[in-house]
Amino acid sequence: MENFSCSLDHPIFEILSNKTRLEILRMIACEQNYGSRIASILNISAPAIHRHLKFLSQVMKDDNMNDFTYIKPSYTTSESYSGHKGAEATVYEIGTKMYFSFALYPNFIQSHAFLVGSDGALNSNNTDEKNSSRIGKKENEPSDGSMEEYSQLFNQIQEKNEKIRYLESEIMNILEEKNELMKDIDSSIQKSSSLSFDERVSLRLMACQGPICIPNLPELLRQDVEITRRNLMNLQIKGWFTNFDDEVQTGIDNIPDA
Repeated sequence: MENFSCSLDHPIFEILSNKTRLEILRMIACEQNYGSRIASILNISAPAIHRHLKFLSQVMKDDNMNDFTYIKPSYTTSESYSGHKGAEATVYEIGTKMYFSFALYPNFIQSHAFLVGSDGALNSNNTDEKNSSRIGKKENEPSDGSMEEYSQLFNQIQEKNEKIRYLESEIMNILEEKNELMKDIDSSIQKSSSLSFDERVSLRLMACQGPICIPNLPELLRQDVEITRRNLMNLQIKGWFTNFDDEVQTGIDNIPDA
């Protein structure tokens, strides 16, 4: 019997191991959000949510001593989740745009975290056979045939790795371009004083994921179906969907009833 030990010390596992933090991060990734609204949606006390927000917004370092944050303050709002004016609240957004890749093998786990817009990886944690512990089994030297087969397979794998690295580089370039466009669209949305918080969130999410996501907006926003429909119809009336009104209307019609 063989036992393998794999290290799971990548910073992202600090999030994945906590269901509430993972849910908060998911919500903020889908939309800019603030503590009291998250607390109301998740039915968790505001102080508990703010403790998680404090953890997620702290500056952390990876193994290469690069700074990163999961979320960061974006702006303040006085709108409450119910739509009424309330106390001033800090709205959070994703702090560091990262692309994560995990590969699970029988003998080890390989993980990469790439900073969007960076040529290098934020962190690359590899646990391989040299970190594995084998108990109760003595390794036999491979035969010449095994060594030749290993060499051939090794070269094939390296060719695939080159293709993967090329595609990952292309993905990073596209994500960087999209990120720059999202900054511009966020600026356009913020300039409009006639939009409610939920309307701004809907516009941002639709821009990020496209009109095809409209039927899923109530679920993504943890929002009542009728509230979502009302917000989208208000945005239609205000002229925000002039150039793709038919796509939006189709999406509204396909929103499932609660």
